[in-house]
Amino acid sequence: VGYGTLIWVVTAELLPPKVRSVANSVIICFAFVTGFIVAKTFVDLVANIGYDGTFFLYGGISVLGAIMTFLFIPETRNKTLEEIQMHFRPVRSKVPLEEPTRMQPLETVS
Repeated sequence: VGYGTLIWVVTAELLPPKVRSVANSVIICFAFVTGFIVAKTFVDLVANIGYDGTFFLYGGISVLGAIMTFLFIPETRNKTLEEIQMHFRPVRSKVPLEEPTRMQPLETVS
């Protein structure tokens, strides 16, 4: 339970194409490192604070992560990539370079 697979979806939506490959590499590396840390510390945590304490520690970290996600990650439903990128621009450059256009669905080929 956690954000293990969520990073694959969120980064694909939030990152601009010019930095997506490098940023995805850093984010996924961070996910594997934190997974390693959890695996290496689990036995020691159980020995020191018990199963209940370990569960509540990891659960508390997950709750903090959920709160941070709720507060800082914008809703991307029904928004174009340009609109999402506009959200993350600095305040002084919020004026769009060009008006974002919505992509039209492909027509069915007969």
